[in-house]
Amino acid sequence: MMTTSSTGWMRYPSMSVPNVTISMRLFQGLKNPAEVHTAAIQGHLAGALVSTKLVYDSLHLLTAANQALAHQSESRMATKSIHTELLYCLSPTKNISQSLAKFGMNSSTASVVAVLFHPQSADKSSASLDGLESKLTSQLDCESSHSLWPDTNPECDLVELFELYKVTPEEQALSKESGDSLSYCFVTRVACKDVVTV
Repeated sequence: MMTTSSTGWMRYPSMSVPNVTISMRLFQGLKNPAEVHTAAIQGHLAGALVSTKLVYDSLHLLTAANQALAHQSESRMATKSIHTELLYCLSPTKNISQSLAKFGMNSSTASVVAVLFHPQSADKSSASLDGLESKLTSQLDCESSHSLWPDTNPECDLVELFELYKVTPEEQALSKESGDSLSYCFVTRVACKDVVTV
């Protein structure tokens, strides 16, 4: 069940690893993208920064976050950190460099979703998660910061996303006819990446 923190971040319990909270927040109009990109590359940020351009909705992102946590808990990460593993899990390919370049931010990215992974234990309280969220928020100088989209991401480049995930026109039409969300086209590909690569 999703909750909203006192710092305005959306918090979800992990579905793949017990006692882990996944926090997400949307940051638009970044004023310091080059500085943030450098900090992210150097590992000076407490979270992952995902470009909004190729994220369809929060379920798409949450599925990849749970996949990344599963990889970490099973000691089978393809990348060096949980933050880069999230970007890798979003990508339909197994090429790490391509995954990071496509789904991560670069020095001109204007909007990102920040994602934090927080293990819950007796010594790590909600207050420490509030502190992590506040710290990351302070590192991102932006015009606006708020919860994720209530439905789909209006900034998503659907044409590029369809091409990247190889979603056929027939599959798109079938989703519309059946009343299913296009989200399932992307979520199933993220969830099945370990089995099938497009």
